Amino acid sequence: MSIVQIRGLDEEVKAELQRQAKAEGRSLNSYLKRVLSDVAETFRSQKSEPRSQNLVELLNRTDTSDYDDLPLPPREIHPNPHIPDFSEDEDIW
Repeated sequence: MSIVQIRGLDEEVKAELQRQAKAEGRSLNSYLKRVLSDVAETFRSQKSEPRSQNLVELLNRTDTSDYDDLPLPPREIHPNPHIPDFSEDEDIW
């Protein structure tokens, strides 16, 4: 299947893929095969690592500074009426 046959692929993406392939001196299909092969190899090499370690590394690399100034969600004002509120000093026994 040619890249042109993939429906929904943005024209800018197609053009960029073609530029990358040309820069490497490859046909578009050859370039895509190499890229997908690299992705598969990366996936296989990461598969041997513990998943929790991958998650920790991902979280450590994630930059959250853009979200530091966001307000916290509002707290629930009214507690669930189906759950008794024992916060008062009531004798519940």
